[in-house]
Amino acid sequence: MDKPESRLGYESERTQTCRQLLITLVRKLGPWRNKLILVGGLVPYLLFEDGDHAGTTDIDLVINPTDVEDVESYRTLEQNFRKIGLRRGISLEGQAQHFRWTISDHEGRETASLDLLCPSSEGEAGKVLALKDFGEKRLSAIGIPGARLVFDDYQEIELRGELLGGQGKTRVKVRIVGLVAYVVLKALAFKERGESKDAYDLIYVLMRAGPEKLGQAFGGKMSDNPNEPLYPEAVTVLKDSFLDDEEVPGVEKEGPVQYARFVEPTDPDEQAIAAQDAAGVAEIFLRAASKMD
Repeated sequence: MDKPESRLGYESERTQTCRQLLITLVRKLGPWRNKLILVGGLVPYLLFEDGDHAGTTDIDLVINPTDVEDVESYRTLEQNFRKIGLRRGISLEGQAQHFRWTISDHEGRETASLDLLCPSSEGEAGKVLALKDFGEKRLSAIGIPGARLVFDDYQEIELRGELLGGQGKTRVKVRIVGLVAYVVLKALAFKERGESKDAYDLIYVLMRAGPEKLGQAFGGKMSDNPNEPLYPEAVTVLKDSFLDDEEVPGVEKEGPVQYARFVEPTDPDEQAIAAQDAAGVAEIFLRAASKMD
């Protein structure tokens, strides 16, 4: 499913199904529940459930390749996926997608999907990487830059909700990416593909978490990890994409413009205000981060 270009294309029903699928996954996955970390567009929706986040079309889970060392561990993961109704995704060409799993309603219409992601090396960003090949059984994940950070920077949140299939309500603890690592992931994703949803998720998190507070936390992480190049790389992306330089005002750059077009797709005047907001929030964040570095 292609991502909508503005918030108007996101449906609350699909986002709620993604939330319900996540709760069911965590409840049914056994030991695997502590090996998969949620990233992507569902994170701000869950962290700030009292807000007005646009939502998401899918679930993104980071998997550590070292956790898939033998056929039994893979079989357990696949069996658990299938037990809750997930099936392998199928590409437009009719090929099985070994990184994507989908769930459908009784009429066969896809209602939510799950993508497995993993850390990528240079040149692997966005590529489908084979994690393990057990004969006809294959497990793949999409390589994303910065994913290695999530194994040390995550938090647990509690979710309550209905299980899929009318199995009743439950309460689970979900591992989700920490906000500093989330900023890195979204900044690098925007660098790679320039999608408006990445700019939106990034600025939304800065606004809701507080750009100065989150900037200070980011700067602290950067100071504590001087040999980690991902933090300064994310800073460079934000500067280049959101802030003024000698030639171009920040509000005219790709980041604020993409954010504004996502949140205000039909009103040019409101777009101009939204672009100013995005550039301003990014500047506050980066100023706070530089003070802590």
